[in-house]
Amino acid sequence: MKHRILMTALAAGLVGIGSAHAKPVHDSDQLFDALDTDGNGSLSQQELSNMREAIAKLRFDAADTNGDGRIDKDEFMAQAEQRAERMFERLDSNGDGTLDASEARPPQHGKQHGKHPADKPKRAEHDADKTKGHDKRGEMFKKMDSDGDGLVSREEFKQATQRHHDRMAEKHDNKSQ
Repeated sequence: MKHRILMTALAAGLVGIGSAHAKPVHDSDQLFDALDTDGNGSLSQQELSNMREAIAKLRFDAADTNGDGRIDKDEFMAQAEQRAERMFERLDSNGDGTLDASEARPPQHGKQHGKHPADKPKRAEHDADKTKGHDKRGEMFKKMDSDGDGLVSREEFKQATQRHHDRMAEKHDNKSQ
């Protein structure tokens, strides 16, 4: 029973990590080996509780391409570009190398997904928030579509990602001063 709970927690952690990030830098075998610190082929509760640290180490090691124990700006930016490329691939559901407005939206689940019967009075408020979210995504899509053809190419996506990184760096620089 304990083993089943641990494996379920591990699987849930892997799924959650995979959906929270564009794509994990590691595979399941690497993660298991990193967690199995005593090398006995199974995970204790203590080993499983170190999942965040193990993932952080795997990500760090993958980003530290020159192996100096530090991630310089070039290594960091290379990882950011790889994450953006994986995100583009995930969003490009039809595989045509461009994103249209429907691919830029999150997937729609069933009408009752995530709703509780007690939430009915809040539905109008929820729908208004949902509409605002779609409007904001539509605005972002239009900004990425720099040539106005109704599609976001890989290059437009890359440029938009770079603009975002530049804005974040500028905000960080302004806070540091």
